[in-house]
Amino acid sequence: MKTVNITADQPELRKLVEQACDGEPVILAYGDKKVKLEPFVAVGGAVDLDLQEDSPELEAELLKAVRSPLTPYSRRDLDEIEEQVGHSEIE
Repeated sequence: MKTVNITADQPELRKLVEQACDGEPVILAYGDKKVKLEPFVAVGGAVDLDLQEDSPELEAELLKAVRSPLTPYSRRDLDEIEEQVGHSEIE
């Protein structure tokens, strides 16, 4: 993957990067070629999860991971997490 730094000579591109990082869709076009500009999240970096929008399967897997015997949380911690998510049982 190639990374190119934006300098002071490219104020319009800087604005577009800011807009994309703020969640606005930005498409760059060059003739008939188009690319989408979006925020980059490194592997292992922060991931925003919205349990209202994300799949129920993902939510169930996350809850199973939280309840794993290898998790360094107390039973009380896990019950509180489960309550916050809004589930009383994991299938």
